Amino acid sequence: METTETGAMAAMTEDGREAGMKDRLILLLIFTVLPAILLSGCFGGGEEFVEEVILEKTINPDETQTVEFDGGSVTIPFGTIDENDTLRVAVVKKAPKPEGAEILRAYNIDLAKTENLNGYIEIKLRHTGPAKNIVALTYDESSKRWVGVLYRIVDDGVIIYTPHLSYFATAVVTHESGPMAKINLDYVSAAGVSMDEDRALAVLREYVNNNYEPGPNAYRVGWDAAMEYFGIGGAASTFAQHGLDVQTLDKFNTWATHLGVVFAVIQLGWDLYDGNADEGTVNFLKNMMYSAVGEFGTPAMQLSFVGVFAIDYSLTKFMVTAISDREKIWEEAYKLYYKKDDRVKQKKKMKYWYDEFLKLYKESRTPAELKAKIDKAINDYVYDFWEDETTVAFYQEEVMKHAWTGGGGLNEELKKKISENHKAELMNALKPVFWRLEEQILLEMQAKATRQLKKMAEELNKVYTLNVRVNGPKDFVSGLEVYIPVKAGNQEQWSWETDESGECFIRFTLYGLLKSQAKNKVVLITKTGEKIEQEFKLTSRSTSVVFNIEGKGSIQVSVTPKRVAPGDKIKVSVQVNPPVETELEIKIENIETGYGKKSEPWKVKTGKDGRYESNFVIQPKDVYKKAGKNVLIVTAPELGAEGKATFEIIKPEISVTVSPSTVRPGEAVVIKARVEPPGRYKAKLSVLNAQSGASYSDIKYTDSSGNFRYQLRIYAKNIEQKLGTNIVSVEIPKLGVMGTASFVVEAEVMPTPKPTQTPAPTSEPTGTPLPGEPTTTPQAESPFNLNKEYKAGFVVDVELQDGKRDWFNLNTYGYGSKVTNNIYHVKYDYRGDPRTIGEFKATFDQNYRLMTINAWQKILNKKGDVELEKGLICNNLGLDVYGRSWNGDRVRYWSGDEKLLSSSCTAYHRHLGTEMKIKRVVELDIKFRMIEDEK
Repeated sequence: METTETGAMAAMTEDGREAGMKDRLILLLIFTVLPAILLSGCFGGGEEFVEEVILEKTINPDETQTVEFDGGSVTIPFGTIDENDTLRVAVVKKAPKPEGAEILRAYNIDLAKTENLNGYIEIKLRHTGPAKNIVALTYDESSKRWVGVLYRIVDDGVIIYTPHLSYFATAVVTHESGPMAKINLDYVSAAGVSMDEDRALAVLREYVNNNYEPGPNAYRVGWDAAMEYFGIGGAASTFAQHGLDVQTLDKFNTWATHLGVVFAVIQLGWDLYDGNADEGTVNFLKNMMYSAVGEFGTPAMQLSFVGVFAIDYSLTKFMVTAISDREKIWEEAYKLYYKKDDRVKQKKKMKYWYDEFLKLYKESRTPAELKAKIDKAINDYVYDFWEDETTVAFYQEEVMKHAWTGGGGLNEELKKKISENHKAELMNALKPVFWRLEEQILLEMQAKATRQLKKMAEELNKVYTLNVRVNGPKDFVSGLEVYIPVKAGNQEQWSWETDESGECFIRFTLYGLLKSQAKNKVVLITKTGEKIEQEFKLTSRSTSVVFNIEGKGSIQVSVTPKRVAPGDKIKVSVQVNPPVETELEIKIENIETGYGKKSEPWKVKTGKDGRYESNFVIQPKDVYKKAGKNVLIVTAPELGAEGKATFEIIKPEISVTVSPSTVRPGEAVVIKARVEPPGRYKAKLSVLNAQSGASYSDIKYTDSSGNFRYQLRIYAKNIEQKLGTNIVSVEIPKLGVMGTASFVVEAEVMPTPKPTQTPAPTSEPTGTPLPGEPTTTPQAESPFNLNKEYKAGFVVDVELQDGKRDWFNLNTYGYGSKVTNNIYHVKYDYRGDPRTIGEFKATFDQNYRLMTINAWQKILNKKGDVELEKGLICNNLGLDVYGRSWNGDRVRYWSGDEKLLSSSCTAYHRHLGTEMKIKRVVELDIKFRMIEDEK
């Protein structure tokens, strides 16, 4: 039952005594309450509110009541409060101003005793003007500010839905404009989004036909509705038109597409709720709900169509079957039970059924599941009477006391007929409960859509920065006008000026960009009046836009001499025109190898005359990558100018010879070396005996032609350490090159070496060995101390594809391993630094001849990319132990060109994206050095 009341409560008196009592009460109020009102400036509110009570009304918790007042109404559904209470409505005459909005109407809605409501109530505030930019607000006492509340716009006003009571208002939002415009997140609500029924149906039909995935119609509806709600309207059909990055575009596409479906469901749900949907819409939604949504739809869609299910119950007509006279006694007994029995007393109230259905709704995931649970709850109720025969007999006797006779003919069919009649009556009575359930579900969907809209608003509020830089002489780049063209709003707000260095920083929100219908380009006006345009892409929150003023600056570069060797100097001369003091960046890149391309440039400054001169030393490091033609590049970022000059770096080479190749004690060998390019260099001479490890070194100099000659006499002293092969190396540290040769020292009578005997293997075992017989093939004495660990490394001499020679080495540093089962194997990283990793594996035969090598090393940069990679793979080596040092801590293998002819060796060496093109391995020098005792 609904009751209404307009205005203040009417005064009623029966006699003079009551009138006199009223007069005294009025005087008491004047002298007590009125001063407080005048002092506080309000009635029941905070210091900033001024209000006047216009209505007080008693509310019954078991009925849905709508109380009207001048300017609106309050509807409190059944079950929202737990006991009779007094509703008070006060019109607000003065209130704090909401940020970015103007209040149209404001009221204080309050209940005398109830603080927490059981669900939503409706507050309707009338509004006759245009609905554009209308929002509904409530005052948050904790934060002392107005915030958004759930609402929807109807023909004659705004309906607010709230689970709490406070100040409520309708207001007109003023959308900000300009580069830094932002959306007030407090006011965002999906209530302002609406569409016509046909468009909403098109979205859902597409959704069904697309295997229950949103499609283009959903995207278009979601996009248009959101943009219109945010006051952007048709400013942009897609973000791609504004140069947005892919990530932002993808997020908005996803949000807009899902919002399109949600908006369609909300629109059709309210159309059904208001009775505005035609029969075709109702049938489509019912078919969609019962046939597919439960099986294929997303949880959000399933729950939304539970609301459609509630409306379907409300629209269903339930018929009652006639009961014959002789069966009336059972019907009257049944009715008496449901009228008087305490066990069903609460279930006769709509609040009970609403609470029960709401609980079942929250437990269900599909319309079918909820329908089954509601049918069971109702059936349990209407068939409850027949569950207890004693109860049936008791109420039959009660009925017979009131002139009813008979009682025969009770059977299951009659029980069903009576219960189903009661069920039909109950379902008709419960239709308000289903309508309220539909409203609750629609409000939940609206709250979810509001949260999604807030995500979009947060993204639109993000600030982007364009760093506009104009390159050119200072006199030409400062004080220039820069602007972004806009179709809406104030163009002056989108105009800036460059500073003395030719830069300006443009900051704007995505919302400001779209609302102003700004183009994704920057326009520069030069001092001559020329307009230069540059498009931009917002690939990140900070983007650079560079303008180069052509013809305003140039750079002349020269390098002398044009042909240099490692260690030499080059003189670099730079002249900037017109003369200006500016910063230069200098890089050297090898034209063939690309060496230096990724290196950081040197940064220097010219003088006020625009000149710069300096000498640069060509370092020997990585000379094989620097050799050949190089280009020196000089850029002036401030001017947008560049200059280049080329020069050649000669790759140094050294050749070493020793004669004679064989000598005896007392004789001498002549060591010669020739260095290219010619010049006087410091040379390091070394002689190493391959067997004993004895060594000799000296420092000499080449002549101006790059020639080196040295005579070395072999004395008899300590001759045993000089016998055999001796390796000569001549190194030029300045050039980073080294050459080798060898000679042999023979004794007067050379001892005949004892050949190593390797027993011929038998084809198969002859049986169980006798005690004391060896069970394995005898091995030669191990050159290794098998209780010790060794580190391993090699130096490899290679011939390149162009016929030139080069060499490189590899070590396991401080890591090592034992020689176990004729295998040496170690994996390592450099002193715990994971950016240097490697592996060294060698295998030996039973006589400890070196048979295979598989070694590699990689050096990684901070990003994990390979900067340097080198390795060696050899099979079928068969190298004998070449020598051991006198203290026994080093085992050495060596092989020259001839010994490697029968083996298979591959080497590789890559650095900074370039590769040394190796033809073959010419020489190997492998060492195993003892590093620690057994742990």
